[in-house]
Amino acid sequence: MYSSNVKNTVRLIVVIACGISANAFGWGGDGHKTIGAIADQMLAGSPTSKKLKTLLQPGESLSSISTWADCAKGFTYCQKEPTPEQKAFATANPQHHDYHYTDIPIDSVSYSEATYGKTDHDVVQILKESISTLRGNPGTHQFSKREALMLLTHMLGDLHQPLHVGAVYLDANGAIQEPTQPLIDSKKVFATEGGNKLHINGTTRVIHGYWDSDAVKTIMRRKKVIDPAHLATALLDANSKPLQIKGDLDKAIETWADESLTDSKLAFDGVAIGNHTENYKDPKGGATDGWAITLPTIYPKLASDIASDRLLLAGKRLAAVLAQILK
Repeated sequence: MYSSNVKNTVRLIVVIACGISANAFGWGGDGHKTIGAIADQMLAGSPTSKKLKTLLQPGESLSSISTWADCAKGFTYCQKEPTPEQKAFATANPQHHDYHYTDIPIDSVSYSEATYGKTDHDVVQILKESISTLRGNPGTHQFSKREALMLLTHMLGDLHQPLHVGAVYLDANGAIQEPTQPLIDSKKVFATEGGNKLHINGTTRVIHGYWDSDAVKTIMRRKKVIDPAHLATALLDANSKPLQIKGDLDKAIETWADESLTDSKLAFDGVAIGNHTENYKDPKGGATDGWAITLPTIYPKLASDIASDRLLLAGKRLAAVLAQILK
């Protein structure tokens, strides 16, 4: 029988062999921790920071809890076993993998007017429910206030990742199509799962992962920093003005989703998409279908510029939302 250390080593080898990076989730660990660190720095010493301590365990911060909702998905997302708290959350929320995104067609006018891709438990709705729970009004999922804080901290970051909101739906020739359920059911139009089926140069690297991880690493290289805390400081050094959110937070959440929808159009601009094929290895292991894509030469700068703006906005907005609801 293997020891726990040997089991973890074997699992890590499998993860690497399957091409799964340590940052195989929205924005990657560094991106989410940067967003949390921005909010931590902006709230330091404030009454909101003191109230947060009633929901956080000793040694925790918004940065350190920012990946909690992804780690609840299982070992491959954080390279460690979920905690008992995370396991209990996952058991009580069997659809929690779907909480992180909404697949709105990129040609849609807005989240609210989209006719396809929304669900009653997508990232927009989960954010609304998390805010309501923190205000003392639990919703359908009956999150605890601590769970709601974990979800708000993470999902607000996901909402600002363009490919967690805007999605392309393609035909077999790689042309973008407007999806309907009959077209999806008849396999005349296919979902690309947030870009997870769009393989860069035909490899296991996908465009969703590029935004999760590569774009953030590019920002770090450009800012000459090596960790999320220093990236948060560098981004705030460039623009430290705090945000104030006026009006209804539910409407604000949808507006921020619309911003990501707009940026998702830019994320696919100039991307060459090939024909549909069944012959890809899924980055998470196993076989999958997909399309080979080629990114334009300007893509690293385009993606990192957008990602830099979105990370800073997400961090500032997280601080502002918490300041408003934890009065």
